[in-house]
Amino acid sequence: MKLRLATILLSVMIISMTGCIDKNKTQINTQNEPSPVAANPTPTQSDNMILTGMDIKNLMEKQGLYLSLAGNNDDWILNSLKPENYYFTCGPTADCKLEYGISIYTFKSQEEREKGFVDFKKQQQKNDNINIPSVWAKTNALVLYWHGTQLDQIPAYEDKVTKALTGWEKKR
Repeated sequence: MKLRLATILLSVMIISMTGCIDKNKTQINTQNEPSPVAANPTPTQSDNMILTGMDIKNLMEKQGLYLSLAGNNDDWILNSLKPENYYFTCGPTADCKLEYGISIYTFKSQEEREKGFVDFKKQQQKNDNINIPSVWAKTNALVLYWHGTQLDQIPAYEDKVTKALTGWEKKR
């Protein structure tokens, strides 16, 4: 009798505990795991979702743009944030490095990203003689594509970067 009562109580506890788990609850993303945006490059409900560097890297790779981490460059710190710098490689094995690269800034918020873009414009004005990158922005992220192409020419890979960042605002 006691065993039967204990079994029933245990079953009721297990059933009630599983009903308390919220399977739809999202977790805060770290830099090493992509958010759902990486799986959906043109989200409709996720337009305000915080993006990670991994999200952007995954979007690039879906277009055949393979990235390898480059060394730190303290030249373009925007709104006190250092970027994740990458260069394009010939394939997923990073056996050769191409002369093009991107800098990914993932700010804490859209407001911080907007301040970062203002900082970018100020730094751009100070450095008239540099090759200015193409720039895209979305929610908290800012992507700079360093291509070294003159303003009147279409940069190599720009079509793939643009396609990877579908739905993003092109700032320059």
